[in-house]
Amino acid sequence: MNVKVNPENPQDVVIVGHEASDRNLPLPIGLAGGAAFLAAGLLVIRSEKSWRRAGALGRKGLPWLQITATVKGHKSGMFHEVFTLEGKGTKGQPVAFRIKVAAWAKMPKPDQELTFHLLSDSGPAVILAVGERPWYRLATLSTPLVASPSLSR
Repeated sequence: MNVKVNPENPQDVVIVGHEASDRNLPLPIGLAGGAAFLAAGLLVIRSEKSWRRAGALGRKGLPWLQITATVKGHKSGMFHEVFTLEGKGTKGQPVAFRIKVAAWAKMPKPDQELTFHLLSDSGPAVILAVGERPWYRLATLSTPLVASPSLSR
């Protein structure tokens, strides 16, 4: 191991070959940290807006609709899943709609039947209650909940 001494300051000693670190290193680290901080902030803002929307929907005192539907189509996005569903509503009326939800662990498969409860005020924002012990999901109706012509025959 070679050691080198700065002639102007004898207490300044460095190991040869390691005189200086990369001076550009703080820039990429700073940019990555800034991008991570920005992404976390946007996620918090998005989540807060979603929960505020769900709270407003829940305070309206609307009845939950029970829907049994079959998954007819599925498309994955980066942060969400879009399902095309056809089935029967609370009063046995045929329904068809597309719904967008954040990805979850037990995603329904195409042609799988799914029974859930849906809280909606006829707008795009809905709350889903999935399973026997309800697991609530915020979702967006991509197309309105309508009677399906293919099922009403």
